[in-house]
Amino acid sequence: MNEDELREVKANALRDAAEGFRRTAASGVEPELNRLLADLLDARATRVEAGEDDHSRVDGLE
Repeated sequence: MNEDELREVKANALRDAAEGFRRTAASGVEPELNRLLADLLDARATRVEAGEDDHSRVDGLE
């Protein structure tokens, strides 16, 4: 897997997680906190896509 593909996989995983937090917020469970967490994950996904150094590791992908 090349670097571009790896960045795409990481960004998609972050956005999927963000969507989960948004669903939780929409269900009424700590909506402010869950929306904040979703926004932070989306921001991180954007930085990963832009090529920012990412020190998180996903076993099996590298």
